[in-house]
Amino acid sequence: MALALELWARTHYAAGSHLLGQRLSEYHGNTALVLLLAVLLARPLKLLTFRRAIGLLAFGFSLVHTSYAYKHVLGDTPLGFTFLTPDRQASVFVGLASIFGLLLLALTSSDWAVRKLRGNWKKLHRLGIFATLFAALHTIYMGVHFGFNPPSSATFALLLVGIGIVATRAKSLRSSARRREKNGALESSISTNHE
Repeated sequence: MALALELWARTHYAAGSHLLGQRLSEYHGNTALVLLLAVLLARPLKLLTFRRAIGLLAFGFSLVHTSYAYKHVLGDTPLGFTFLTPDRQASVFVGLASIFGLLLLALTSSDWAVRKLRGNWKKLHRLGIFATLFAALHTIYMGVHFGFNPPSSATFALLLVGIGIVATRAKSLRSSARRREKNGALESSISTNHE
């Protein structure tokens, strides 16, 4: 999707232009957000076998987004940050928090890390929910420039994140409850068999 948007943007904006860079930054950032939501919704969407790959793709697209944003929004210098309004500066920090969380997740997205971290791996990877939420907040505050009305796009993004989080948590809680019931029934049948 992002590659198709990139091709479209490159044919509609002057090569090397500031506006082209901004659009490419937006396209890659929004693709990263959609992929992060797909990770959260992997179980209901029957994408569990692809969850790791989707998450790593989201991280990759977020890095490309960050690179374009640094060059075309901040002017390829950290001093460009000082020219942003305070709410946009806060949004950059929220985006950086999301990138940092995604970096931790990407570095530990291997079978080796799962073995080494054991139960802590799952706790660490729950950061994905917060990284996605921070990415959505970053998107909302920096604004989306596709001709949408910002409040409606902000509401849409928050709604998607909320649905993703609720769907993921509800499914996880139901699975945990079923396992506890099954283990409780198994333990009671073992104890009655031994009596």
